[in-house]
Amino acid sequence: MTRTASPALAGMRVVDLATIVAAPAVAETLGDFGAEVIKVEPPKGDEARRMGGHFHGINRNKRGMALDLSGPEGREVLMRLLDWTDVLVENFKPGTMEKWGIGYADHLEKRFPRLIHCRVSGFGSNGPYSRYPGYDGVGQAFGGLMSVNGEPDGPPMRIGVPLADMMAGALATNAVLIAYVERQRSGRGQFVDISLMDAAMVQARPAVPDWILTGKQPQRWGSRHVFAAPHDVFPTRDGHIFLTGAMDPQFRRTCDVLGRPDIADDPRFATMAKRHENVDALNALLREILAEWDSVALAEALLEANVPAGAVLDLPAAYRHPQAQAREMLIEAADGYRGIGSPLKLSRTPMSVDRSPPAFGQHGREILAELGYGDAEIERLVADGIAPAG
Repeated sequence: MTRTASPALAGMRVVDLATIVAAPAVAETLGDFGAEVIKVEPPKGDEARRMGGHFHGINRNKRGMALDLSGPEGREVLMRLLDWTDVLVENFKPGTMEKWGIGYADHLEKRFPRLIHCRVSGFGSNGPYSRYPGYDGVGQAFGGLMSVNGEPDGPPMRIGVPLADMMAGALATNAVLIAYVERQRSGRGQFVDISLMDAAMVQARPAVPDWILTGKQPQRWGSRHVFAAPHDVFPTRDGHIFLTGAMDPQFRRTCDVLGRPDIADDPRFATMAKRHENVDALNALLREILAEWDSVALAEALLEANVPAGAVLDLPAAYRHPQAQAREMLIEAADGYRGIGSPLKLSRTPMSVDRSPPAFGQHGREILAELGYGDAEIERLVADGIAPAG
């Protein structure tokens, strides 16, 4: 995918100090749409480099360097970088940058008044847990998501992808763009404070609004729905299907597709409320019928009848699916990079991939030269481990 002549975020400059998933995803999304991004790794590299495909999957469209920020020389290099920067993204534990004397309120806001400083942390920058570390699973646990995920008679369960991480990254990207637009009016940057716990909590719908309105404790329902039926995963002859023809007209069309219109006439299943009341009997009947169907064929037959349904695909099958291909959800760049496409589709300013994820310290010397360091000074910074370069 090639860059358009005028990408949406051309002119935005981003410094990415972050590691692992959530915060690096912010910088990658901005880079996908034209921002110039410099990823600054610690001297031993981003931990994601030692976690399978994590680094490859979240760091395209960035130049890379390494910097030891624990000492004054490394922090001075960072200050030169921030002279050039619109957006700083980091995920240090709150208090770390403040301990180094480069916190937003006590230093960066005064020295760089137009800077947008985005921090993604486990629990946010205020409150009694702000000093604690956090990962995706911690956010899912404290944010309540695990409590409503899993089978009714099973234990709480972590959602099998880093959902709190990725939602925090998406929310942080939105917040950065809001701050960037607001800066056009005010001329001032601001601090963007996103937490994994908050990101998990906002996803618990409709369970939380129902609890607020009724006071009822949200429960685990597996793939069932708290109000609607049918709404579940069913085994088929060759796999599984998610069926959710819960509205009365949808349910009747579902029964027609299955060749069993009599089920829709059964008084136990005549309305959504009745179906929910008799969900065990309904699901037992559907399991018997659906076992004779192939999952993809049945899903397509139901979709043709305007009934929401989905064959349960494994990830390789999902990315090979013709719909995913049409949506360019698996992309390849000219340099051979292959990765996940952007779900953000804009008609005039699409995403593109200009750079594969950088090797450790790949652009260090180049960036230091751009910041005004001479050759001898660059080599000393590299040799002393202040700015390790590949």
